[in-house]
Amino acid sequence: MNKKLIILYIISIIILILLAYHSYINKTGWFKEISVTILVITLLFLTYKKTFITPLIFSLLCADLILNAFGTFGFYFKSPLPFGYDRLTHFFGFFSFALFSYNYLIHKKINLPKSITFLLIFLASLGLGALMEISEYYSAILSNVSDINSAALAGPTFGTSNYAYNTNIIGQDPWINTIQDLICNALGSITAIFMIFVYKKFKNLRK
Repeated sequence: MNKKLIILYIISIIILILLAYHSYINKTGWFKEISVTILVITLLFLTYKKTFITPLIFSLLCADLILNAFGTFGFYFKSPLPFGYDRLTHFFGFFSFALFSYNYLIHKKINLPKSITFLLIFLASLGLGALMEISEYYSAILSNVSDINSAALAGPTFGTSNYAYNTNIIGQDPWINTIQDLICNALGSITAIFMIFVYKKFKNLRK
């Protein structure tokens, strides 16, 4: 067992347990969301050999999931950043996903041209992002939220937390927000692909 992965896993779980406790005590509605996050990180940890997860990629994936869990402090409604908090989580999340996907494909030794590999990663990112947005919408329906637009706007990744009932909290039309989320997903994926391309080029030049 990789010691670095064990340390990263323990630190991540401790942080998430503290965030879950905060949500439970303060009734922020994020307890289920964070519980699912703990399960996801545990699954990634237990399958790291099969999925070829390195400590770097594991740390990036955990960091993104933890950033999402910080939504328990209301960051999705009132961002501590000069831009929407979900812009950060979507960009960073799909940046990490693209790196994870590339690393997996390389280790599986799937012989594809680099351009095709990058295209598959990009399309997978777009598809996953779309599924996330759809899950938020249907989570709102299953939650019997009266204002579906507001719910779809503020719904987090797994669709289990509280929703904003007033679009004025964020000040955006929900469909604009959804499109911006998808754009950030694409930008995160493209950034990762570009960095991989530059790294490979630079590595080849040094040989």
